[in-house]
Amino acid sequence: MTQPLNALFPDWPDEALEVLSTIHVGRLPAVKVKILCDLLNINVGQLQRQLLPLAESYTIAPLSQFIVGVVAMGSKHDASGYPNLYLGANIEFTDVGMNYTIHAEQAVTAIVSAHGDKVSSLALNATPCGMCRQLLHEHKTLTHLPLSISDTEVIELSELLPRAFSPEDLNKSSYQPPQGLSLSTQSSDELLATAFRFSYAPYSERPVACVLEMASGKQYAGFSLESAAYNPGLSALSVALILAHFSGEPLSNRMSEVAFKRLTVMVKDQPATESVGYLEATLLWQQIAPEGELITVSAPD
Repeated sequence: MTQPLNALFPDWPDEALEVLSTIHVGRLPAVKVKILCDLLNINVGQLQRQLLPLAESYTIAPLSQFIVGVVAMGSKHDASGYPNLYLGANIEFTDVGMNYTIHAEQAVTAIVSAHGDKVSSLALNATPCGMCRQLLHEHKTLTHLPLSISDTEVIELSELLPRAFSPEDLNKSSYQPPQGLSLSTQSSDELLATAFRFSYAPYSERPVACVLEMASGKQYAGFSLESAAYNPGLSALSVALILAHFSGEPLSNRMSEVAFKRLTVMVKDQPATESVGYLEATLLWQQIAPEGELITVSAPD
């Protein structure tokens, strides 16, 4: 986030800005959603759209100069009937291949998944591209996923992606995050093994997880988040970078300038080089941290 909250929301009362300042790893928990709705006298759908400027503020777009923000509503509700809200933004890098660009819809899908939730609706400032339509199709909770494109236009994902390709076409199941778990609450000792449980690999069938350690000592977990169509998916390291960025880690459009220390990768089978997910994560690591340490471990049975 590059702008102060009072600049993004000049008409909001201080109490609301204080609540918003507690957002962590791109997630506004249901209890805070209720407080903001009460303070602002709006409903959840209206709050979802009003948070778009905050999502947009996380954008790093030196290549396209195109700012995309997304706010997802989670499928879980608290005792008061309120859902969690999640942020996403596009992230681009100038010193690695364009195939490592992260779309806003990919970012929010990774964040929702890392919190053990699924997407039930989206508010966006732009219509999603075809690749992201495919990814959203695999990670939605309902048959129809409503997309709020503007204050007045809501369209179903199925209208944008009719007759979509699905994991079922590969005789695989759609993604189901592990119940009762969130990566944001795990200790460092449990982080890697827990992240592995979040991995989704319907295409390669070789799940991968990682822990990214910064020079500061902070750690961020990642997990493979594949698509049945493959290309829309994310490597474990890309997911870790998303979670780091939305945790306030000062990433740059030149990743080689960021102070990375170590990447620990967990794979299901050895040799690791036979895993597409492992190669995706480690090839990116070699580009952004050529002097960084790389450790490979096997997943527990």
